[in-house]
Amino acid sequence: MPRSKEVLFVHNMIHVFWLNAICFISDFTYNIIVHGMIAMDDVSDNNKICRMLFAEFLGTAILLFLGCGSIMWLDALGSSAIIQISLTFGFTIATLVQIFGQTSGCHINPAVTVSFLVSGQCSLLKSALYIVAQCLGAIAGIYLLEFVTPDAVTKGLGKTAVNTLLQPGQGFIVEAFITFILVLVIHSVCDEANRSNIVTPSISIGLTIAAAHLAA
Repeated sequence: MPRSKEVLFVHNMIHVFWLNAICFISDFTYNIIVHGMIAMDDVSDNNKICRMLFAEFLGTAILLFLGCGSIMWLDALGSSAIIQISLTFGFTIATLVQIFGQTSGCHINPAVTVSFLVSGQCSLLKSALYIVAQCLGAIAGIYLLEFVTPDAVTKGLGKTAVNTLLQPGQGFIVEAFITFILVLVIHSVCDEANRSNIVTPSISIGLTIAAAHLAA
């Protein structure tokens, strides 16, 4: 029995609807993956992304090696020379920003990478790769530090600990606020509108790190 014109019309409209829906979903998915949050085009250049990830890996390893090394040796000598520790971290960060800033942006801190992700300046895929490289670099830096340091000095490996006078919650707030200040400074020096108002990003960020260590 032949279908009526109305039934055929509805049938054709359903086909058109599903065809348009599939095209829309495909186009939306492509834009999300290639140009959006995931942004596959960020990693399309293998040489470039490898250089960026290696810069994050090496930068984080150097930071942990020098920074935690300064804490370990000063602890072993019975000194609480917070100024030396603060300057070590500050100078190290300033140097690393100068070296790797043009290569990867020198995040060398997952909190910094997440801030760029939230602000839309770094894709989800690139952020994930950065954080993996940073974590691996931190592990490598600490293992190297442990390897070249006498056993009597490696206690604690220069880890961060909450002051005995503070509650864990208070320590968390202090660390969170200091991290917020660091991220604020980094985004400020990366803002093209502020380029004429700052000395160099490396000095600004290095001084912020030193001040944060002195305050905390």
